[in-house]
Amino acid sequence: MFFRRKPTETKIAKVIGMCEMIDGATGDFREDLEDGDIFVLWFVTFELENGEHKEFRLSDFQLGLIKEGDVGQLTFKGRKFIGFLVNN
Repeated sequence: MFFRRKPTETKIAKVIGMCEMIDGATGDFREDLEDGDIFVLWFVTFELENGEHKEFRLSDFQLGLIKEGDVGQLTFKGRKFIGFLVNN
């Protein structure tokens, strides 16, 4: 994978957008889903201090800890989301 060659970075960022994509499984798209099952993918967009935007796919659990407008420390490796620690 390409992201393995990238360094892990932690930057101050703000959550500026959240969206979901609903999809269905067809054929052998996902071994753990039956044909016709529906699953949801969540995407979160962060804005770094320099104005750059980063978008990552998050799990339901990760998404439950983040809300739009949160500011904190975003950790990522290339295009892979590692974590987001909200500043208090």
